[in-house]
Amino acid sequence: MFYEPSTSKTYTHIEAFKQAYLHTSFGDLNTKNDQESAGIFLVKEEPPPIDSELESLSLGAIVKVGEQYVQSYTIVKRELSEAALKAILLARFDTALNAFFDSVAKSKHYDTRYTCALRAGYPGPFQAEGLAFASWMDSCNAIAYNYLSQVNANLIDIPSNPQALLDMMPEISWPN
Repeated sequence: MFYEPSTSKTYTHIEAFKQAYLHTSFGDLNTKNDQESAGIFLVKEEPPPIDSELESLSLGAIVKVGEQYVQSYTIVKRELSEAALKAILLARFDTALNAFFDSVAKSKHYDTRYTCALRAGYPGPFQAEGLAFASWMDSCNAIAYNYLSQVNANLIDIPSNPQALLDMMPEISWPN
């Protein structure tokens, strides 16, 4: 995007600027010096990171910072019902908890939580690991379901960071 400070107008590209001044010869305007001599400046556009489910960006003013023009932004919280917000956050907790289970299983070279827990049902060299993992995962799920019931009963607020739930989980105790 280009900015013309004298008029406070913006242009998506140089050709749009030239079209606004059909009867003026600016030359090619291919270089930064040519553009600035014509009174048009490239705008630095670096939107801040946002949580797109919970926030949106609103364009602010173009401001001069040092020798450069910069697009400013305002982060706007999305207006969500309590139920919609809760659904988004709970889905994140579910995803985080399953990823946590998978990472623990992978620490013992299983590809997923499923293959690790599956070993519990079959006699063999990996059954003890499968039993330990399945039991631990059930304990973690019991904690998560208890937490969820407290959230649904409005006894506690749901935090926005899934790490709060993961921090409640016990350490797994693998067999020797």
